[in-house]
Amino acid sequence: MYESAVAPQSETLRVQQELAHQLELTRNITENVAEGLCLMDSGGRLTYINPAAEQLLGWTQEELLGRKLHEAVHYLHPDGSPFPMETCPLGLTLRDGTHIRDRDDVWIRKGGEFVDVSVTCTPIVKDGAIVGSVLSLHETTEQKRAAEALRQAKDEAERANQAKSEFLAAMSHELRTPLNAIAGYLDLLHLGIHGPVTDAQSQALVRIKRNQEHLLTLINDILNFARVEAGHIEFAIAPIAVDELLAGLGPMVEGQAQARGLAYTFERCDPSLRASGDPSRVRQILLNLVGNATKFTEPGGWIVVWCEASDEAVRIFVRDNGAGIPPARQAAIFDPFVQGERRLDRPAEGVGLGLAISRDLARGMSGELSVQSAPGEGSTFCLRLPYAAQP
Repeated sequence: MYESAVAPQSETLRVQQELAHQLELTRNITENVAEGLCLMDSGGRLTYINPAAEQLLGWTQEELLGRKLHEAVHYLHPDGSPFPMETCPLGLTLRDGTHIRDRDDVWIRKGGEFVDVSVTCTPIVKDGAIVGSVLSLHETTEQKRAAEALRQAKDEAERANQAKSEFLAAMSHELRTPLNAIAGYLDLLHLGIHGPVTDAQSQALVRIKRNQEHLLTLINDILNFARVEAGHIEFAIAPIAVDELLAGLGPMVEGQAQARGLAYTFERCDPSLRASGDPSRVRQILLNLVGNATKFTEPGGWIVVWCEASDEAVRIFVRDNGAGIPPARQAAIFDPFVQGERRLDRPAEGVGLGLAISRDLARGMSGELSVQSAPGEGSTFCLRLPYAAQP
């Protein structure tokens, strides 16, 4: 009988010791965790606050115990206007059991200083009734300052980029005007309007005209790039008869290719194939691709243009058997002011804007421009465009 009485007492002692251990463990966790923790009863009165919350808010547990937490740390809006408990989102937790998760808020320290915090508030429910809530919070002042600094830096960078684009556009426009006038006077001189022109003078005028045209091309590239960067390019999207557009490239590029000793070939497409895009912009991209192939392919080489219809898009290809592009350079050639450097014996003409402009134009038409290349094996550029909508 004695043994039967001792057994329940031993079990009770074991349970009490286990409970004391769990309480001590919980206390150690709550008092050492970096997150601020507060417990409130059903009336919003504080029943517990851990050291992290005390440090954040400037209050001690003795000062807040039994006080309504809202009246101590959440009674004003950041603009100084009153913040009634009835309209406080945290009050919803006590009124109807709403769970508040990582809510950005502004609380008030003991000295009246506002502090940015992130708050999570969860109801404590017993027998179906809300008997209190547990609240966790941490300061977000530095995160908000960093986010604001990042936003300001982004805005400043965008303004600087906009100013750069506007400057380039204005500069290019001002330079084009006298260059066009020079071209006109060169033509008049060549026609002999101011007297007979000797062969030597004629050759000199041709060289001047060639350099004038080259400079004008560079300026036009800068102007187009500035327009793209500033978002001033408008697209007249329409169905494009791909075969017809590619066939029209021949007369525009064959002379340049032949002058370089290159064979230019166009492989006909399905006449019914229709892509969606701005015909003039697509033509601009392709002329740039063929022009690059002409510059970077040695005499005796070839250029081929063709198209394919895949399940998701129309693909137009421009391939050459030039020097090729090293893999490490292939992504960079689409960056502004970067040249492909496929010719090692002489610098390429231009300022490295053609491919950057072409890629942006392709993307402006919901397309893409890519390249496959290897040194010594030439390059294949692919312009991908969406299909035109069926009528």
